[in-house]
Amino acid sequence: MDFSDVEASWWLPDTPHHRTSGTLAYSASGLTLTVYGALHPGVAPEPGVLTPLFYDLKNSPIVHGETRTGQLMSLVGVSGYSSQMLQSFQESYRVELALEGDHIEEVTFAGIKASFQQLDVWAGADSIYTKTLGQKTIMVHPETVELVCASLQDATLRIKYGVEGHSHDKEVSYNRWCTYSAETSCSMEWRDLLEQYVQPLNDLLVVTMGSPIPLNDVALKVNDSWCPVYFRTRETRGGSKIHRPDGYDSPAILTLPTSPMPADQLLVSWFEIRAELRETLGVLLGPVYAPFTYEEHKFASFFQGLEAYHSVRRTRYGTTDVTKAEHKERVAAVLATLGQADHEEDVLKWAQNLLQPRNDKPLWRKVDDIVRSAEIVGEDILAAAPNFCTDVARARTGVSHGGADKGLNIVSRYWHAEAIFWIMRVRILLDIGIKDVPERARKRQAYQFMLTKLREGTMENSSQS
Repeated sequence: MDFSDVEASWWLPDTPHHRTSGTLAYSASGLTLTVYGALHPGVAPEPGVLTPLFYDLKNSPIVHGETRTGQLMSLVGVSGYSSQMLQSFQESYRVELALEGDHIEEVTFAGIKASFQQLDVWAGADSIYTKTLGQKTIMVHPETVELVCASLQDATLRIKYGVEGHSHDKEVSYNRWCTYSAETSCSMEWRDLLEQYVQPLNDLLVVTMGSPIPLNDVALKVNDSWCPVYFRTRETRGGSKIHRPDGYDSPAILTLPTSPMPADQLLVSWFEIRAELRETLGVLLGPVYAPFTYEEHKFASFFQGLEAYHSVRRTRYGTTDVTKAEHKERVAAVLATLGQADHEEDVLKWAQNLLQPRNDKPLWRKVDDIVRSAEIVGEDILAAAPNFCTDVARARTGVSHGGADKGLNIVSRYWHAEAIFWIMRVRILLDIGIKDVPERARKRQAYQFMLTKLREGTMENSSQS
């Protein structure tokens, strides 16, 4: 989002006649409002009485503003220290959200609209021009096109695209835009709209494309109009390359035009699965949203995402090492052996209390469950690295707790982490009904390169042993 410092007059909605000039600044660290005077009405000092200047913490749900050109602004969640005197020289406030284009009276909104990098390509927006070899370029100016319209229980989701720009006798300048919107049946706070409707689509883009997907612009619906908003967002630039989904080296495995299910059904299915896997995706996708993460932490997050998924799907995979009957026989056999060694009764009781509840499935077997459930992708990875499940389980222990045998060097750990991410992406897309996703993954050059690196690491470890 492009945002320059905005100079305007600012006031509280309940005291419109008390205005002060100031500047709203936006940066990666957030929004800051600096006013030259007191934003909150103060107390006039008594004549001839020297009153000490002191400040009080103020929290204002809404602050209104108007620029010199007449542009209306609304600030949400304004907090800072305000002077109790009218002659305050300067005050600084932190701002949660800045809205451009209207003065709001409530902090709830009827919808949210967002654009993401590569959304137009992922959603299948048409080119805005046609070009034939040896002929002139013919510009195409389509009306706004709706690519997707999906209905959830409490919201309507849409993806649209169109063109905007200008033309003169000697100049033509047009850009294609593509936006995603969610309009709700009841008004909601902006953070709830962002969390419930924008973040899920962002997660879907990351899972299907396998790359960081920055959130570019956001608008909120106010009085049937869309008003641009600005707030502190996580930086995604400077770490990873943003791949086009149709690129040769792209890890993308699904776009809307190539989806085997209708686009509206895909979105509805994703929102349902995402509600089940919210915590899992939060851990799994963390390193993708923050590509500056150290590789050791990236491995830990991917693995913890796998563990969290196994926990959510425990009825599918099971959580016990053996059946209850087998475990009971196993404990009885150990206790019988200890009894033959003439151990005291309290020792036998201690052993029983220790062994009886310990029928948990080993960590490596949990990995094995999910790897094999990824179908041919799991088979490929086990063929390239036969000890994959035990190796990543040992590495997870070392990364998480330190001092343990990590089992993998830093290079091998990187490629094993990449393999885990491929497995989880495939497994999650299988959950929403994309049955051919393992075959899609195998066709990607990035996937085959990952398998090559796993094989090289396995051969290297074999030669060293």
